[in-house]
Amino acid sequence: MRKKIGELAEELPSLRAVLITAMPDCLLFDDWNRSDVSLEAERAAAYFGDLIRANHAGLKSMDALTDRMQVTVEADEVLIVIREMRDNFVVTAVFDAGSPLGMVRLFVERILSIVDKSLPSREIQERSRGELLVNFMRKYAADPHAVLKRASLRSGISLSQLRAPAELSAPQVETLELVAQELLGLDHISL
Repeated sequence: MRKKIGELAEELPSLRAVLITAMPDCLLFDDWNRSDVSLEAERAAAYFGDLIRANHAGLKSMDALTDRMQVTVEADEVLIVIREMRDNFVVTAVFDAGSPLGMVRLFVERILSIVDKSLPSREIQERSRGELLVNFMRKYAADPHAVLKRASLRSGISLSQLRAPAELSAPQVETLELVAQELLGLDHISL
């Protein structure tokens, strides 16, 4: 990935860095930056992951949940585009301020294409409703690290069962859905 991003950066000298954040833990998965750019990649990846999480919380408060999000931050010295990718990754592209936004959008799409090929492959499979509910709670809960514990306490479903949601029975899935609605403050969950 780094070599291809470097080649792409030759076409667009205003590209400073690319960070890939693994979600929901906001950990740096991979990064590329120009040699003259000073960057604390691990801290930045965590902050950008948290920014996406905070935006999901904001959208939730307006009943405007989305599966994929893009956030653009324009500062005095940088233009940052943060895009959700797949289920568990966030890609951040950092450009010089003043970079033409149309060109930035074009290059972000090219960056995403390169990054997509470098991410771990995933099997396309039908997920159970239990798995979808657990992933939804982890994605939209204010504290994704504790949401399963709270769901376990409220539903009476053991934490070990919630960690293997594909094996939940139909009544357990129904209970889990009601608990998820309560924990997330939603009237219904559309999956």
